[in-house]
Amino acid sequence: MADRVGKPAAAGSAAPLDQLPAGELARKLAESQQMIARFSRENERLANQNEQLTGSKQIVANDYKGEGFCWERFCMRTSPALADQCRRTPG
Repeated sequence: MADRVGKPAAAGSAAPLDQLPAGELARKLAESQQMIARFSRENERLANQNEQLTGSKQIVANDYKGEGFCWERFCMRTSPALADQCRRTPG
């Protein structure tokens, strides 16, 4: 085949990259780049989520120091909407 680079692969084995048709190699490269971009975005999202959770963990740890845990204070620091809900919840 004229569009192949290198020699054909042995029957039943995976073709090394230098033996793939040029179009297939380009497709695999584009697919790999898309996967890297998607995984990079997901990694960034998870890093941001981890940072938020670490901050919340630190708030809870600080609330347990000294006078003890204050649920309303935790709610106020975490989310104003959650703080409203905490104030409405008895006890």
